[in-house]
This record gives sequence, structure tokens and C-alpha cells, in this order.
Amino acid sequence: MKALLAATLLCCVAAPARADDVEAAKRHFAQGTKDFDLGLYDDAIKEYMAAYDAKPDPALLYNIAQAHKLAGHPEQALRFYKTYLIRSPDAPNASEVTAKIAELQKAVDQQQKARAMPPDQVKPLGSVPPPATTATAPPTPAPAVAVAEPRHEDAHRGRTQQIAGIAVAAVGVAALGAGIGMSVVAKQDADALSSLDQQHGVFDPGKDSTGRALGTAGPALIGVGAAAVVVGGVVFILGRRAAHQTSVAAR
Repeated sequence: MKALLAATLLCCVAAPARADDVEAAKRHFAQGTKDFDLGLYDDAIKEYMAAYDAKPDPALLYNIAQAHKLAGHPEQALRFYKTYLIRSPDAPNASEVTAKIAELQKAVDQQQKARAMPPDQVKPLGSVPPPATTATAPPTPAPAVAVAEPRHEDAHRGRTQQIAGIAVAAVGVAALGAGIGMSVVAKQDADALSSLDQQHGVFDPGKDSTGRALGTAGPALIGVGAAAVVVGGVVFILGRRAAHQTSVAAR
């Protein structure tokens, strides 16, 4: 399992590397994972940082942050979580990492405030203002959608438009299905990473890369598919109206 994770790590890095760098990254990643599993978090930090020095995979930044957090180094963990999100803004576990950053930021702020506060100093009454209330703005009415008048085309043109509309809509439905499927898989990968994160497990770079790719492609296909279905439906309706008007005019 550890060898598989190491191989996945190396496949996720886009920049080519020398063979000795690859072997060094595999060796340090495997040792770091072993130290992490044994609770030797300081040793795991050193090995993961050595692996990142050989192969700068963003997933290693997450693993370094995890080890720092469990080792009781909130400031270092906060820094590496932030760096991980900068390097991987579309990571499937971005929401969980953001929550960790907020939690650690509060702890770090409290520690800094405690260090800066003189001995026996307390906060005076009334020094914390109540939360401000904001008026809720009324909802903005949706703009009216202009409907184009049907064009007077001949019956043949109308039938052609109907066929084209059906074809475009069919392509849109296929794209929607593919996009929804990709999004479901991406959500499953994200849930798996979230579960691993909650259990303080080691981050899987391969699943992270796959989740990011599917998480990007899925919504894009859904958007394209929805647009195609709408366009196909409009073309079909216009063609049907044109054919109907031509038939009425011929009577």
C-alpha cells in the first residue's frame, strides 16, 4: 500500500525529474508515512519535507501540515495548510482545509495575545461591542425575458430546424449525463479524502489529482449540456412554429 502511494505521488507531479530525484522522493515518502503511522510526527515532517525537496508535489504540503498539527505545532501547520491551498486551489478537500485554517488561526491568535498580555491583566467590561445588525435588502425582481417572434419560414426549413433542435438537445442530454457522472465521482473522492482527513490519515496524491480533474470537468460538462438542451429546445420550438405557420398560410 505504501509503495502504491509513493508511485501515485510521483505520477501526480507534472514537471519531469531525474531518476535519482524520483527514487529519493519515493524513499522519503515511504519513511515519512511509516513515521506518521507510528505517531513519530517530528520524524515524519523531516521525511515529507525531504520528499518535497526532491519532488515538489503539493499533496506533500498537506501531509506536512497534518504532521505539524498532530505534533502540536499550530503556527507551522497553519503555514503549510495555507501554502497547500495556494498551490492546489481546486483541491477536493479545500473546504476541510479551510476549516482547519480557521480553527488554527484562532488558536494562534489566542496564543499570541496571551504572550503579549501583561500578567494578571483582564479584559474590562463592555470592551467587546455587540454584533452589528444589517437590514436585509428586498430581493431583486428577475428581469423579463424577451421572446423572439417566430420567423416565417417554409415547411421544409421548419422541419430541418426541428431535427437540428432534437440533435442538439440529445447531445446536451449526453453531456449532462457525463457531467453528472463525473461530479458524482469527484464528490465521492472528496468525501473519501474528507473521511481520511477526519481520521488524521495520510493524504493520497493520486485521488487528489483525479478528484480535481473530475471536479473541474464535471461542472463544465453540466454547463455545456444544459446550454445545449436549452438551445436545442429553442431551435425545435422555432422550427415547429415555422412549419405550423407555413401550413396555416397555405390553406
